[in-house]
Amino acid sequence: MTAAEDEKHTMDCTLECFRGLAACLEGSKEMGVIYAKGVYERGEINGTPFIQQAYEMGKSIS
Repeated sequence: MTAAEDEKHTMDCTLECFRGLAACLEGSKEMGVIYAKGVYERGEINGTPFIQQAYEMGKSIS
């Protein structure tokens, strides 16, 4: 998840809404969460540790 907001509670609220949607989708499964706070503009995530975290998390999912 990315957001310009730096507050964790804002990200928590968004995540809970997403989980509510995912619960309606048969077979959906949460495999991990990365909070990329303080990211607003397109491409701003590039070069941050969040990209490597997402890559490593994706590799570990089987």
